[in-house]
Amino acid sequence: MALLGAIQASDSVIELILFLTISTSLAFVIQRIFFHPLSKFPGPWVNAISPLPEVLAIVAGRQHAYHRRLHEKYGPVVRVSPIELIFCGADAWDDIYGNKPGKPDFEKSPLQAGGLPQHIPARALTLAPWNDHVRQRKAWAYGFSNTALLGQEPLIQTHIDKLIASLHRLAGKPDEVKAVDMAAWLTYTTFDIIGELCFAEPFGCLNSGEAGEWSTSIVNIANAGMYDQAMRRLTGVGTWLTAFLAKNLTPKKYTAWRQAHFLKAKEKTMRRLADEDREHKDFIYYVLRNNEAKALLSELEIVMNTALFTAAGSDTTATMLAAWTNLMLRNRDKYKKLVDEVRGTFKSASDISWATVKDLPYLNAVNQEVLRICAPVPTNLCRVVPPGGAVIDGHPVPGGTTVSLSPWAATHLPLNFSRPLDFLPERWLSYSSSPSSASSNSVNAKSESEFSTDKPHASQPFSHGPRGCIGKNLSNIEQRLIMAHLVWHFDLEVPDGETEQEENEKWDPSGDMKGLKAWLVWQKPSLWVKLRVVVDRRETDRNRNCWNVRDRFVAEAEGGG
Repeated sequence: MALLGAIQASDSVIELILFLTISTSLAFVIQRIFFHPLSKFPGPWVNAISPLPEVLAIVAGRQHAYHRRLHEKYGPVVRVSPIELIFCGADAWDDIYGNKPGKPDFEKSPLQAGGLPQHIPARALTLAPWNDHVRQRKAWAYGFSNTALLGQEPLIQTHIDKLIASLHRLAGKPDEVKAVDMAAWLTYTTFDIIGELCFAEPFGCLNSGEAGEWSTSIVNIANAGMYDQAMRRLTGVGTWLTAFLAKNLTPKKYTAWRQAHFLKAKEKTMRRLADEDREHKDFIYYVLRNNEAKALLSELEIVMNTALFTAAGSDTTATMLAAWTNLMLRNRDKYKKLVDEVRGTFKSASDISWATVKDLPYLNAVNQEVLRICAPVPTNLCRVVPPGGAVIDGHPVPGGTTVSLSPWAATHLPLNFSRPLDFLPERWLSYSSSPSSASSNSVNAKSESEFSTDKPHASQPFSHGPRGCIGKNLSNIEQRLIMAHLVWHFDLEVPDGETEQEENEKWDPSGDMKGLKAWLVWQKPSLWVKLRVVVDRRETDRNRNCWNVRDRFVAEAEGGG
């Protein structure tokens, strides 16, 4: 009897525990769906009770596509997890990321994680708290100014010359047409440029014609950061469980790449700092020459930021240029217009400079439209609403809420752009044309009317506000110079090989770039292009330094050295 009573009592305890568990869970679900401060915002009910759908989208590398579908179904604001809202209205850029005089700024969300090791007791610009960010940005600002970059243009042009020389060698004679992996060669170029500007030492990718260990690690460091973001959403920020899961679930190679990049950047930075008298106008040069700037940064902060600049200033620009190449292959009418403008403007490649390309209307329109269609960073950058709350795109949002703008949705929905999935550089020409000039030309008038409801400020590929990309000016210079040089020297054509064409289909823009994954930035596959050397270009441009570079490359190749 005693045993039977004990069993019955035990059953009662189990039933009680089960009842309490179910009722508590039910109350938890009801509270999050119906009585939470964010319950008024639309979104899937499962997202209101769990961050798991968002986590799965992040790990799958398809957050951008998931968010576009959510916005398409639920509207310009969506509750994507229990404590997180996403927006896609154009004005939300300024509300979330813009400067707000007299009001507290939205701090970076602790959910955000980058490509650098997270245990380092210093933060680079992207993740530094607001006051540290302001201090650091002030120290680096002059090196990224237009004035400084114009002084660095000869360094940039030298590496573009090497790219053109290498491609001439690979393309062969003018009557030959060979396929080249342009995604790879564009990456080599931007890596060498950023190495020159960060450490006074290029990576040597263009000389060797291969990526190398360090540049390979840089391409992949963002992958570890996205796993960190996923784990933090599931188990909180700074908990032992988060650290345990990140350590055991993040693929080992991602962690190794992240650490390798940091150590290599540290080594190069320390060597450059030790050579402070060197007259080489890289980013560190301007910090060392300015006592105020030098005093603003610790040695470790300099290391963290050069590691950041090396990654952010190379892979993203290469991605944009690869996307441009892909869109030129797929939109031959737009490509022809660009060819006509560039070749009609420049009689010699030596005429191509920032001063001469920055005002080319169609080149700039193509540049803007590529960045809209395929921004290098299509994923969300999270912020936290300050205490007291804020109004975002007309919606009052309580303090402490994690918020972000979905950049991919903002540029790929008709809310902000007409025909959002079509590659139409002409839209950017219509934005800058006046009504009077448009009315005098039937074609312009048609474009003006077609795009009159567009909101061009919805496209912010370099983010927005005081935390916007410090390297925007540098990237714009690289993009337009490289595009102009490539179009001037070569005809870009679709490859004949079945294997190359199949590889290129990964770049198909349809289905939210269905062939690509985005872990913070896009993961770039090969992009094969037939390069046809433009006939007689060499004869009209013998004074151009790139030809001397090409001859040296060819001689080294033929001599085996």
